[in-house]
Amino acid sequence: MPTTVRLNLAMHDENNFVTENLDDVYVTQGGQHTTISINSTGPAVKVPWPATSESALYIKFPRFTQDYDVVIQWDSSVQFGSFPLTIWNGTGFMPMVLPKAKQAADGTTYYTFQTSPAGIAENIVIPLFFF
Repeated sequence: MPTTVRLNLAMHDENNFVTENLDDVYVTQGGQHTTISINSTGPAVKVPWPATSESALYIKFPRFTQDYDVVIQWDSSVQFGSFPLTIWNGTGFMPMVLPKAKQAADGTTYYTFQTSPAGIAENIVIPLFFF
């Protein structure tokens, strides 16, 4: 079933006037969602890419009263196969869109998520939407 995702970003100046605007619509032939739970004391969570035609991943990292770090990995067998991301404190969430990961050396396509030891100890529930 086709999926449509609309991305609308607006930059505001000090008077709260929109100075730049981006409005994109992505249409794919698939669409799946899942939720993962990670914490700094548990193992990394490996999320396989769906076998259907999704080409991007929308992630909503929740914000808390303190910063936390997440390491996102797509291939453990290569140098630079991961990157760290700091989720700043605050309310709401920090959205992120990632393209489909490159196929790993083992022939699978996936992303792995793990918080660093400096992260918060409670479970972090992260919704993922493949489109």
